[in-house]
Amino acid sequence: MDAGSEIDDPIAAAWDFQARAAEAWDERSRTSTSTWVPPIRRALVDRARNSTLGRFYPVTSHTALTFSTGPRHWLGEGEVLPVAIELVPEGLYVVRTRSVGTVLETADADEAVTEAERLAERLTLPAGDSFRPWLHS
Repeated sequence: MDAGSEIDDPIAAAWDFQARAAEAWDERSRTSTSTWVPPIRRALVDRARNSTLGRFYPVTSHTALTFSTGPRHWLGEGEVLPVAIELVPEGLYVVRTRSVGTVLETADADEAVTEAERLAERLTLPAGDSFRPWLHS
């Protein structure tokens, strides 16, 4: 991707950044004993990017991938969807919603993203509200 297309498509640029960060994180996870997060983030980011969730901005924490309607949700420029996919030490993806909590635990990134897509289509986000699972864990 050239520099001009990043300006033209900020969501694509955000996903490119997340893909690079996920690859670096997975490599660190494979070679370090200083983290418990398994090296499964890149598979999740790649699958989510190529799903209907790819139309949203990716937002990550240490252990979760969430999706925002705007680039800087923390400044009020978008809302975080009420669905998240978290990584857990056992090497699983855990799909959560604010209202239900854990909906699915799976070792398959495709299955986790498919469930998150299904939930994102059905859940609505109250105005001014957002879902940050790492605050509720």
